[in-house]
Amino acid sequence: MKGLAAIFQPLLQEGSYLVLLLFLLAAGVGAPVAEELVVLTAGALSRRDLLEWWIALAVCFVGVVGGDVILFLAARKLGGAALKRERFRKLLPPERMRKLQDFYRRRGPLAIVVARQIPGVRAPAFALAGIQRMDLKRFVFWDVIGACFNTPAVFFLGWLFSDRLEKLQKHVKHAEHWIVLLLVTAFAVWAMVTYWRSTRGHPVRDVKSRWRRWRRRS
Repeated sequence: MKGLAAIFQPLLQEGSYLVLLLFLLAAGVGAPVAEELVVLTAGALSRRDLLEWWIALAVCFVGVVGGDVILFLAARKLGGAALKRERFRKLLPPERMRKLQDFYRRRGPLAIVVARQIPGVRAPAFALAGIQRMDLKRFVFWDVIGACFNTPAVFFLGWLFSDRLEKLQKHVKHAEHWIVLLLVTAFAVWAMVTYWRSTRGHPVRDVKSRWRRWRRRS
């Protein structure tokens, strides 16, 4: 716990919303501070009445999305030249870039939502979106959707387990994997419902009718 207290000493002592925001913005652009740990700490401090929970959660949300947007805009401004910078070369080595490009082709904007849930993928994915000059409004929209899943979840984990914060931080990645699973499941359900509605609730009958039409034509 000593390391945690040293990193967040101003926040722990004062409960400062500004310090909380600055930590999250810094985490978003690659500072050696874990975003999830900051949000967990904010939840724990809210439970201890050092922060107003609704203000702290709003600040976390703004800081999380703000950090993402700063990284995105920096990569977007530099374009392909970003890959000549050491910071971006570390984020996007050739093999990782190929995998992310393939992920974008297969998943489209959903890739932004999924990447927001995974710490090791988040920054490279957002940097690549900027380098490929994705529309800013589109990026912010999908990033906000993604933040609606993981930021409140991590915040309230910190709230619920404020007395066991150091142990909880070790399990954040495990919790985020469940969030990703829930997200993918929700998407699958949405796709199934959309297909069901498109066939007026009778997918089997629709397939049969298409088969009959094809037989008549042949």
